[in-house]
Amino acid sequence: MRAPRAAPFALVAALALLAPRATAGVDAQLERAMQALARDPSLKVRTQAALVIGQRGAREGVGALAHALQEDRAVAVRAAAAAALGRIGSGASLDGAVALRQASQRDPDPAVRDQQAVALKTQADRIELRNVRLLGHQDTLYANAPRGRVARQYFRDCYIEGDVDFIFGSATAAFDRCTIRALDRAGPASYGCVTAASTADTVPFGFLIVGSRIESDAPPQTVHLGRPWHPGRDPRACAQVVVRDTWLATAIAAEPWTDMSGFSWHDARFFEHRNTGPGAAAGASRPQLAATDVASFTARTYLAGGDGWDPATAG
Repeated sequence: MRAPRAAPFALVAALALLAPRATAGVDAQLERAMQALARDPSLKVRTQAALVIGQRGAREGVGALAHALQEDRAVAVRAAAAAALGRIGSGASLDGAVALRQASQRDPDPAVRDQQAVALKTQADRIELRNVRLLGHQDTLYANAPRGRVARQYFRDCYIEGDVDFIFGSATAAFDRCTIRALDRAGPASYGCVTAASTADTVPFGFLIVGSRIESDAPPQTVHLGRPWHPGRDPRACAQVVVRDTWLATAIAAEPWTDMSGFSWHDARFFEHRNTGPGAAAGASRPQLAATDVASFTARTYLAGGDGWDPATAG
């Protein structure tokens, strides 16, 4: 896994959902930042204004940030606005969630094709994204956790598209009722790969794909479900991925798990359960959950943590 390169059309929103700080009201500095974000002709000034609003943790600035995320023509400003919204807090405003969803639907730059670029990076605990559409090629979604911590993330009814390792990282993430599309790489022996988890060996849960569809127009048996990513050859990474109750396209390889950078998939924690579709099968190369373990691998168990967080049953 190479370090991702940013593309002009990529909206990189690192959602650091930190606790918001209390503010007594809209003071002069915050008011100036909001006005600059809305009106200043300088890209640098608008970007800095978004960062200032996020650093202040001011919920009064959510509307201005949401507007910039939807309407500003500069990618740097939209990325700063998205990060600022995340810093203020996931529950700050429905406007922020709508803005992120609409921003993700922007048409890509036609001059940029087949590039490695992160469309969205999430790196915090208790992130919930619904009905979000993420488009890319290699490394589309970077679902990650801060080193030494657990970061729970819930994706519901989302559309995620890519070709190589396009869902990757160390987060504990559940993909519930999502459509995941593996693109055709259109080359000889050019295998695609859906996941590249780097779950820490001390963390019990990595990626769960449940009740979803993994679609593809790639040739039969040219897409893997996953491979184990060891960032910097970290020996403490031990990928954990479960794909269950999910429809699999013909493109899924008969041996759906594969090695990466000298690390064997056999040493990772890869399992399937009760998948359907032409790409589903059973055999020695397709480990299945034991009947006694099935109840332990659900969105609820993945995300409960110590506080009982349960977005999956919230509807």
